[in-house]
Amino acid sequence: MVVRAIRQLNPRARVNERHDIVLDQGAKLPPNKQPHPDDTHTSAFFTDSPALKVSGSAFKLTRKRSLHHGTCLVQSPNLKSIHPFLDAPVRHYMKARGVDSVRSPISNIQEGLDEDIQTNVSAVQYETIKAFVQMYGLGQDALKPFERPNELRTEFQHGESWVSGHIEGSVQHLLEIRAGVLELKSDEWIYGQTPQFTLSSHPSKEDPRPRPALPAELESSTQVNITCRHGTITSTDVSISPDPDKSQSERASVNKALNEISIRSILDFRKALQDAKGFPKAATSILGLWLNKMFGK
Repeated sequence: MVVRAIRQLNPRARVNERHDIVLDQGAKLPPNKQPHPDDTHTSAFFTDSPALKVSGSAFKLTRKRSLHHGTCLVQSPNLKSIHPFLDAPVRHYMKARGVDSVRSPISNIQEGLDEDIQTNVSAVQYETIKAFVQMYGLGQDALKPFERPNELRTEFQHGESWVSGHIEGSVQHLLEIRAGVLELKSDEWIYGQTPQFTLSSHPSKEDPRPRPALPAELESSTQVNITCRHGTITSTDVSISPDPDKSQSERASVNKALNEISIRSILDFRKALQDAKGFPKAATSILGLWLNKMFGK
């Protein structure tokens, strides 16, 4: 539905194999190669150049609820700033449950359009509403509140099984809506719903990827393995010494200090490691700074 809406603004749009919406960058296909208009997985343009992603989705499913988070780049001036935010150093060391993200080149819906053709967020909203109306056969009356997007019109249209229109002002005084807003802003939702992940400094059977080297100041025998679930540390395996007995003592002391601690509550891993009795004091600063970098402290 969304790609049909975006195609009203940029005909290069299609859905790729990962269900992202992308813009093909090749020349236009000849008339005898044009796909059927209802084929949302193929555009009317060659795919000999990498497609540019303009929209992606994320989902959270539970037994009773589902949450869909959709994104769309319309006319963002910050495309060059997005990559550094996504290039987190921890990604080389972290393995999480769930669907892995795939890096893609990105663009705005405006990409590839003639300079005299301008699109904006209001246009995307309107075309999406129109596509929804058409998909579910609601009739043109459902579009009336949205026909002049620059005007906030508060009247409603309704049919036998639908209502359409704008809601003016805040609706947070409605108890059910307010409860939902507060939940989505809470630490429990933002951090406590995090899927299980493991940060490990070295390859393992579960995650055999090669790792970047740890800080040179640390002993070459240093091992770091931290597992978190719902934002809380559930197990650690951290040691510095090559000596088996000392290493075992270090693991036990770090596990005692960090196990069942919320990642959110740790402001500085240097201080957290200082609380691990028996862990080498000389290593707490270097390893703590590295863990701060990994966890964004």
